[in-house]
Amino acid sequence: MLRDNTLQGPAGAAPLSVQESLIAEVLWQHRGQVVTRDALFYRLWGRVPDAPSRVVDVHVAALRRKLTAVGHSSAAIETARGLGYRWRARATAGGTPIAWGRRR
Repeated sequence: MLRDNTLQGPAGAAPLSVQESLIAEVLWQHRGQVVTRDALFYRLWGRVPDAPSRVVDVHVAALRRKLTAVGHSSAAIETARGLGYRWRARATAGGTPIAWGRRR
């Protein structure tokens, strides 16, 4: 299990929940590509949702708030309407690359 997940930025650092960290990791690994909500849900809970769910949207919204809190643009994560999310290929904040880390 991941612990002490952090998002680094020019304005400091913010702790990430396990779900937020996994979403960031998947989006970062596939930056520039749309990752569907179902794929993110599966990565988080190991199954596809039985019914339409907004739980992934809630975690992405929290991740965006934390991006802003550490000095990055929440626009680093783009919404692909009706599909999912995409991490912008060259996401930066004032020239500073976005970094997040996991400490064990």
